[in-house]
Formats: sequence, C-alpha cells, structure tokens
Amino acid sequence: MLGATGDVGPAGATGTTGDVGAVGATGATGDVGSAGATGATGDVGPAGATGATGDVGPAGATGATGDVGPAGATGATGDPGPTGATGATGVPGPTGATGATGDPGPIGATGATGDPGPAGATGATGDPGPAGATGATGATGPGSSLASIQDNTTPINVLGTPVSVLSLPLTTTAGESIQLSSMVEVDITSAAVTGVTVSYTITYQLQLDGVTIAQTTLVKEYDKTLTASAASYSEIPSLTWVDSPSADSHTYTILVGVTGSDIVTASAETRALNAVRFTS
Repeated sequence: MLGATGDVGPAGATGTTGDVGAVGATGATGDVGSAGATGATGDVGPAGATGATGDVGPAGATGATGDVGPAGATGATGDPGPTGATGATGVPGPTGATGATGDPGPIGATGATGDPGPAGATGATGDPGPAGATGATGATGPGSSLASIQDNTTPINVLGTPVSVLSLPLTTTAGESIQLSSMVEVDITSAAVTGVTVSYTITYQLQLDGVTIAQTTLVKEYDKTLTASAASYSEIPSLTWVDSPSADSHTYTILVGVTGSDIVTASAETRALNAVRFTS
C-alpha cells in the first residue's frame, strides 16, 4: 500500500537517464491510505507498473529549473495536421512580358444580321456624265397644211342661177379635218330708170364633189325714186366651214348667183378659197 505523500524535498542532481524497462502488468488499485509523513527521497528505482490515477493533490511549490539536458533524437514525422486557414491575398506582382501570339483559331459561325444602321448623309453631287447618243427620230406628230386657190383677174358672170367661181381639189386621209375659208367680191349694176326699187339676192354655196354642204344668202334693196342713172353696188359675201371628208380625192367648189329686179349685170371679181388640213 502507498504511504501518505511527504513534503517535497530539495531537487537532487539529475542522474543519467536509465534504460526504459519493460512495462509490467497493471496491478489492482488499492485503497487510498492516509497521507504519511514525507520520507527522504530515495534513489529512483525502476519504474513500477502504472497505478491507477489518484486524485490530484494540491500543487506543490515550483522547484528550481534544472539544466537543459541534451537534445533527444528526432522523433518520426507525425501525420500532417489539418489545412490552415487561407491567408490574405498578397499584393499583385508586376505584369509579366507579353507571350508570343498563338496561331489563329478557326473562323466562328456567322452571327445574325444586325438591324440596319441610320441612313448616312447624302454625298456630294457628282460631275455630270457624258451626253448620251442621240435617239432615233420619232414619228411625225399631228400638224396642219394649207391648200388654196384665188383669182382677181378674170371676172365671171354670176347673174342668175349660181355658177362655179372657184374649185379646189384635195386628196384627204382618214381622220383629217378641213377648215375652209372663202370670199367673193360681187359687183352689181342696175338699170338707168327712176321710180323703181332695186333689189337683189346673192346666193353663196360651198359644195363637196357637186353636193352643197353649206349655203348663205345676202338680200339688199335700194330706192331709185330720185335718180335715173345706172347705179353700181359691191358686196363681199364670205363663208367659213369645217368638214371631215372620207379618205379619198375630193373637190371643193364655191358657187355664186345673183337674182333680183332692175339688175343689169352681176360679176364675181376678186375671190379666194383656202383649205387648212388638220391631222389628228
């Protein structure tokens, strides 16, 4: 049985470390006896078997620190401890030199077409180009032409039934319109008698191919109560007409006739017939 723990004696000199003895078998734990007086420290005997751990006694006074013994042999490397926490990020180092350019990669697929951008500003007007070649002459457009006949040297007697005083031949085409303008100066003389009334009617006709297509008349009357001498009268009947004949050869004719009372002579003097042709 263990005796009571004595007072701690002074530290003896450190002896040499003995060899570790073999571990003995663990004995049974005895009852704790009362603490006896501390005996003198005997020499350290060989280590006995480890007894059961007794209750912790009060801490004794700290002894003086002994000299440090020589370093023991390095023990085997222990298992790696757990990974420590990550340290704070260090300050970035300077940028390294640019590496050589690598080979071009393969061409990527064509991207979708983007929306059209806004219209650009209008560019400056370019210089005029050279003149183009002259085009072919176009077809002749519609127009007009004039045909006429006139006379002022050969009087024609027109006393009585109307007679021809002018004739104008024309060859027309389909769709033509003909504007006809004509005039005839008619000179008339009356008998040398008194106490009568001189009257006359001038018949003025326009014919196409012998058929009358227009006619006008002029009627005059004069009182000869105060004179017995012959009297002269001059009239200028006229006629304007527009005709659209068929495509063919035609003849337009002016006829004049004078009838009345106490008329001695009637003649056609200056006369004219004009035809303006319009092509549609």
